[in-house]
Amino acid sequence: MVEVPLPLAAAPWIADIASTGFSAAESGKIRLGDTVAIFAQGPIGLCATIGARLMGASEIYAVDTNDVRLQIAKLLGATATLNTQGDPVNHIRKMRNGRGVDVAIEALGQQVTFENALRVLKPGGILSSTGSNHYRKPRDVLRLAHNSLPIADLTDGGGHKHHTIGPHFAMDFDSIMAQRIGAEKHHVGNVNRALSPVASAGAETLIIGHG
Repeated sequence: MVEVPLPLAAAPWIADIASTGFSAAESGKIRLGDTVAIFAQGPIGLCATIGARLMGASEIYAVDTNDVRLQIAKLLGATATLNTQGDPVNHIRKMRNGRGVDVAIEALGQQVTFENALRVLKPGGILSSTGSNHYRKPRDVLRLAHNSLPIADLTDGGGHKHHTIGPHFAMDFDSIMAQRIGAEKHHVGNVNRALSPVASAGAETLIIGHG
């Protein structure tokens, strides 16, 4: 343990900022070996970088416009730093051979960084945002990205709110079904009798629906 002299007046700020950054990493449910992108390396983002490293992230991509902050992020555990000249999402995906990351942390509180964090995720990834209440509704974000966003979980920095967002697809099962069986006249206790035609036909897949 290293003792660092700290003015008493600054202590509350450290507690607030550090806990917010660490909480953002925790809300991302980072697991050992996960890949993480952190957008903005201000005080909160730097603490999120520390948190991601402590939680076992194997790759941490720190994104910011300030080179000094990026240098600090490197010292604190970032494995790669990107100055946001151009599209940071494309840069990260190129570095990962086209793949997205497991977890993205948004630590600036702007719409553009929120959308970039969402776009950099792999399908099923988690976006942890420290200021999600300030953004447009997920449906509006989805429209802005031309329905190309991955299905993802969105949580605020405190981990209190979770939304699953992403394109929704409807499959036309009628086009792939070989046979439809009406079971509305069968009691639930006679399910074997209702499904006997399925067994006799040698069906490999059973789709149960309503309506």
